[in-house]
Amino acid sequence: MMVKKSIHFYLGLIILLALMVFSFLFDKERVNFLDTSFLIFQILQDGANFFDLRFVSYFNFIPSLIGGLLELDLKLILLGQSIWFAGFHLVIFLLISLGLKKPIIAFAQSFALVISTTVSFYYPVSEVFPMVSLLFLFIALVESSGVVKYHIFWIIFISTLIGTSHPIFILFFPVVLGAMLIKKASRQRVLQVVLGLIISIGAYYMLGVNSYDESRVDKLFGKLNVTGSEFIDSYPVYYFWHHVYDFTNNYMPVLVLFILLTVVLAFQKKFISSIYFFVAGIVVFVITCFSEFEGNSGVVMDKAFMTLGIIPALMFIHVEQKRLFVIKNPKLIVTIMIFLFAGWKVRDISMASKYVVKRYYGIKNQLLKKQSTPHQKFVATAEDLKQIPHLGVTWNLGVESLFITTMEKEFDGNITLIKQEDYFDKQLIGKDSVFIGPPFWGEIEDNKLNPTYFELEGVYQKF
Repeated sequence: MMVKKSIHFYLGLIILLALMVFSFLFDKERVNFLDTSFLIFQILQDGANFFDLRFVSYFNFIPSLIGGLLELDLKLILLGQSIWFAGFHLVIFLLISLGLKKPIIAFAQSFALVISTTVSFYYPVSEVFPMVSLLFLFIALVESSGVVKYHIFWIIFISTLIGTSHPIFILFFPVVLGAMLIKKASRQRVLQVVLGLIISIGAYYMLGVNSYDESRVDKLFGKLNVTGSEFIDSYPVYYFWHHVYDFTNNYMPVLVLFILLTVVLAFQKKFISSIYFFVAGIVVFVITCFSEFEGNSGVVMDKAFMTLGIIPALMFIHVEQKRLFVIKNPKLIVTIMIFLFAGWKVRDISMASKYVVKRYYGIKNQLLKKQSTPHQKFVATAEDLKQIPHLGVTWNLGVESLFITTMEKEFDGNITLIKQEDYFDKQLIGKDSVFIGPPFWGEIEDNKLNPTYFELEGVYQKF
């Protein structure tokens, strides 16, 4: 039996297919970048490292695990991994729209992923992104109560994935659950919401929490008692205040939609929803500022604030189709506006690609300068790599360099790496050794590199 698909299905599909295209076009540059490259390296080095990831990341890094076990070409693994990072969200979208027949929720999921995202698209390793999609899958499951077989099992399973995604779920899952109860507060829904919250928190403490997560959460709650002047001087507030153009370019769509949807809900006499989302939006923004109080790299900051897109996406679900003044179908008008804003952000994501492309080929060119005749191995120093604009020296450069020299034919078997001696002391780089990973994530011992991909005999020295 053919299922009639709504405009929301097609518009959401266009958004996610655009992300799939970018994932294909910028596969090496997107995946051979910061933490993403390091985690892929760890999995290729030893498949057992796959199980050290957060539980939800098992789904994210399947291509790397399978590719490593089958000893596929490194370029093919990175291509598959890049496409799957976007494909995961497409699968969730299809489950919601076609499986659960909730195209409006599926559309909300699709634009929540892009409406406040720019350069963080090229940082797909973060579990924040699957968390966003899983939150909307949970909403669709609850909305489909009585239709889906083994409904409680799926509620428990998705709640477990949410709880093992990213610690910030502690902020957003309650906001989502509150929005669901405002829309409909039946006894069955209350029980499902309470069950989801309990399971997610239990999963977080049993399967998801680690020392890094604990320190992040403790630091967040420790910042909640700062004074007003200290908050104003925090890095995010300072940045937004002193970089108005960047703020406008990155977050104007989500801010305009937030204001527009607040007004629409008020005019539709959904005053509780309007007030709830207005307060929730401000609280989420403030707490997100606290979570990045001391600042971070641009890509990490962008990743932290991409979650702001969840709020207007939830608000959109609450907008009704009934006439508003002379507008016969306000939800359709809002849908078209959202799609146009999503197109704006997709354009921003495309333009941000120049950053990762410049980084990838900048590293490659600097490494090539250190190469001599085939099969001679030289070491690129921090000073060499600092010649790349906006690159700096990060702990990931060893793995990124390793991947580049392994994949790019110009190196003809050469391996060029760097060594990092102390991550915590201005990231010092040595001149005569090889760097693989940061000290606090463990050292790679001699003769322990996967020979299928990385031939380093005679080069590696312990540090």
